Amino acid sequence: MYKTIIRPAVTYGSETWTLRKKEINKLLVWERKILRIIYGPCRDSVTNKSRSRYNNEIETLFGKGNIVRYIKTNRLRWAGHVVRSDDDRLISNVFWERPDGRRSTGRPRKRWKDAVREDLEKMEVRPWEIIAQDRNQWKAIVLLNLTTIWAHLLDVNDDLLRTLIIKADNEKKSSNKNNFFHYNDGNRFGPPIIPPIAAYPVMPGVQCTIEFGQRVCPPY
Repeated sequence: MYKTIIRPAVTYGSETWTLRKKEINKLLVWERKILRIIYGPCRDSVTNKSRSRYNNEIETLFGKGNIVRYIKTNRLRWAGHVVRSDDDRLISNVFWERPDGRRSTGRPRKRWKDAVREDLEKMEVRPWEIIAQDRNQWKAIVLLNLTTIWAHLLDVNDDLLRTLIIKADNEKKSSNKNNFFHYNDGNRFGPPIIPPIAAYPVMPGVQCTIEFGQRVCPPY
């Protein structure tokens, strides 16, 4: 009920959100409160008294990633549609526009594209505007984010995941020495040269398929 009704209703339009730390904390607190109501209290093994479930117990029972991860995944999915939109679309013009004039004094506000770039830089995906032109490649990256492969982005403290990430990073660095992303003259986007996503790790037990030479893994 939470995944199919409550969370989609609360996060409607979340693909356009730019979250600050204060808002992230509020969302996490709200989600844990709802999940505590759904799962109910438990009995303490030491005192044998009823108590509320701890945060880690809630996360283990739910097992699908928190609401912030869900929002970031929606944002990445929408970002791919934005950069692939036609040049005559309003959304494309707004995204690529570089307004004239001078900014006011002080730190500029965090933009939506800044939030997308930060998430993807933690996944070492750059330049993302080029990679997103390949729909299958981008779909695989979004699924990687959804299936908790990238521990340093999704706050997963699993030794196995970290081992897989380190191994994949080393393999990717060695394989990318002769593969560079580039722009073609007269073309805003490319075509890009994109390293195959098949080099990235997957969780044990996850059944993946190969589509157009790319590995595509379903979410848990």
